[in-house]
Amino acid sequence: MTSQLRLIDTASDWLYSVLSNPDGDVVLTSPYLSHAVCRSIAGAAIGSSRSWTLYTTLDPYAVASTFLSVPGMALMLDAGVKVRHVDRLHAKCFIVGSRGMLGSANLTGAGLGSSVNANRELGVELDPDQIEKTRTMINAWPSRSVSRSDLDDLAEQAKRLPKPAPGVRDQDEDSALLDIERLLADAREPERSLWVKVEDGAPVLDHWRQEWRFANPGSKRGDKWIGEPSIKTGDLSSSARQGPRTATS
Repeated sequence: MTSQLRLIDTASDWLYSVLSNPDGDVVLTSPYLSHAVCRSIAGAAIGSSRSWTLYTTLDPYAVASTFLSVPGMALMLDAGVKVRHVDRLHAKCFIVGSRGMLGSANLTGAGLGSSVNANRELGVELDPDQIEKTRTMINAWPSRSVSRSDLDDLAEQAKRLPKPAPGVRDQDEDSALLDIERLLADAREPERSLWVKVEDGAPVLDHWRQEWRFANPGSKRGDKWIGEPSIKTGDLSSSARQGPRTATS
C-alpha cells in the first residue's frame, strides 16, 4: 500500500513549527545556508536537550558567491549544533524527532519561502518508516566534523577567490544556483562537442539554444538579431569538451 505523503510548498512554516519543540534528535542537510536561517536554527537549538546535527559542504566558491554563510555556521556551532562536512552534498532533508521532510529547499530564506523573493520549491513530509531509513542513510554518509578553525580556513579560501563583478548578480542565491545547474546540464549533453556562449544585455534563452558557436542578443531588427559577440568584465564564459565517457567544463 502506497503511503499518502503530504506535499509542502513553503518549508519555513513546517520547519520552524517542528523546531520550536522537537520530540527527538534533529538532523538537517543543506549545501547552502543563509545567515538569517542559521540564526533562527541556532536560537532554537540553544539550551535544547536534543542532539542537533547539520550536514553541509564547505565550499569556498559558495561562500564567495554568498550562497553559504560562514558566520551563520559559527552561530550554530556556538549554539551546540554539530556541523559536519559532506563532499558533493546536494540533498535537502530536515528530520526533527518523529517528523521529517525531504524536498528541494535549501536552508535559505528564498529556499524555505520566508524571503520576499521566494523560490518555487516542493517537498514531502516523510512517514515514520521513511524517517528512520533516511536518518540511517544520512548517518552512513562519509563526513567529518567542522570546527571554528575549519570555518576560519574556509573564509580565507573564499577571500582569495575572484569576487563577482558589481551589478552582475540581481537575483537571490538559489535562483542563481539553478541557472548554473542548468548551464552545466547543457554542457554535458552527449552530442555537444564545444560551445562558447556570450550574453550582453537582456537574457534571450532561445537565442542560446541555437547551434551557434556564439550567442549574443545584440539588437533586434525585424525577426533577426543584429550585433557582434562581445565579452566584458563580469560575463560568464564557459567551454565544454565532450569525450566518450567524460565531460569537462
